[in-house]
Amino acid sequence: MQQSPYLATHQFSLLPLPDLLRHEMLYGLQQTDAWIRALEPHRIRNLVRDLSGADTLLAEDTGPGRLASAHAGAVRTLQRLRTAVRSGFEEFSGQPLTEPDVLDLRTIGLRTTAGGAPRRMPGTADLRPIHQPWLRDLIRHWAITSTPRTEVFSNTLRAVTIASRTLAQRPGQGLDPAALHFTDASVIVDAFRVALRRDGSLYRSSQRRTLVGCFIQLIDYGRRSGQLNTLAGAFTRHPVEHRIRIEETDEDGIGKAVPETVIRQLDTHLDTLGLGEVQGRRGLPPADRQLLYQTAYILLRDTGRRPLEIAALPHHCLETTHGQTSLIWNNHKRHRHRRRLPITESTAQAIRTWQARRPHLPLPATNDAYLFPALSSYSSASHLNANYISETLRAWVDSLPALHAEGVDASGNPLPFDRTLIYPYAFRHSYAQRRNPRGRPAGTDGPPLHRHDPALLPGLPQTQTCGRRHPQHPRRRPPRPARPQHHYQLRTALSRRPLRGMHRTQ
Repeated sequence: MQQSPYLATHQFSLLPLPDLLRHEMLYGLQQTDAWIRALEPHRIRNLVRDLSGADTLLAEDTGPGRLASAHAGAVRTLQRLRTAVRSGFEEFSGQPLTEPDVLDLRTIGLRTTAGGAPRRMPGTADLRPIHQPWLRDLIRHWAITSTPRTEVFSNTLRAVTIASRTLAQRPGQGLDPAALHFTDASVIVDAFRVALRRDGSLYRSSQRRTLVGCFIQLIDYGRRSGQLNTLAGAFTRHPVEHRIRIEETDEDGIGKAVPETVIRQLDTHLDTLGLGEVQGRRGLPPADRQLLYQTAYILLRDTGRRPLEIAALPHHCLETTHGQTSLIWNNHKRHRHRRRLPITESTAQAIRTWQARRPHLPLPATNDAYLFPALSSYSSASHLNANYISETLRAWVDSLPALHAEGVDASGNPLPFDRTLIYPYAFRHSYAQRRNPRGRPAGTDGPPLHRHDPALLPGLPQTQTCGRRHPQHPRRRPPRPARPQHHYQLRTALSRRPLRGMHRTQ
């Protein structure tokens, strides 16, 4: 052990540690550097001081109890390092140090839902609720070898849990894969048809269909990879009987729009948005986080764009032509980029206010391309997570003193408005009703922003978007010239008779 040299604020040294522990710390830092984007040197200096008398990170005495300060940041840093070292030891020696049925989602190589980059967010998956060992081994082998996306893994684990619970109620409890039959597969599909969420509500038909597909794909993977060589061939899916039909949904969003009276009540409390429990980087000043979410709310309210389209707006998203300011946005759903939407001057001013504050934020340079940067070092994308907008909006709406709906009760008191109906996508329906392009009555709902619509606010000029016309008003084409009439000489019945007679004689 050597004495560490003089260190500046942004430096740390591993020299005071024993040789084995020093190499483990270096390996752990290399691995965690790929998980997170921020490295805190003062945390590492404190860990070196607290672990100076330890031998290895694999020992039980190097847990959080050894730290002089039980700060949450120091505990997380130590846990990340120990996780990386344990995973490296297991991969090198083949000896599991932890419960094999508890998977670390970050170390097994899961990919993020957006982009497919390696997962940075910590998390574990407990396979012990899966009753059948063969099914538990199958999903573990699939997760480690296929490195699926996080969303696909979550759906597959949920589907396997439902199937395992269903097989446990069958004769033999599904423990022997060779004893399964076609009826067992039918019972599992019937269980997916009535699958419930954690809150007790029924899954949407599309989600139930996704769960069935994930389970069948896992079984097919097991057969292809040789993991299910003993599985009975009769345990298979019928393409017709085991199909879950998609139920018709309300595509027009009737009744989903936030009423204008409720939006005006929300605007009166706009100064409180971003206070209290807010999703985001801890190092970001509270005033900046508040301005960020207030700007995101104004864009949701005034533009009717989807939450992801707001979260991923480019840094320079304003364009002024002939005195009219337009918002430049990307349609991620249809893969159409740099769309232009005319906006009001008040909305443009709110964006300019945030753009003026944006360069002064303590953020990595990789986030400069977006108007709203990522607020977490674990984020797979460089822009704001759309779920952060939803969670912050939900916390803000729940904290408001009162929200009244239109009308009064029998006693003349204002009716309370259901706050669960206020979510980011509901402002898209409100924008579509507010726009009311063809003079429809106030209570008539039209399609929620057709992709070819110019999507204009009241009072804005009737301009076209990217040169496309509305499908209800196509470009009139000149009529086609009439084709010349060709006269063909037809053979008469008299001329065909000798031919028929000739064939008969032969």
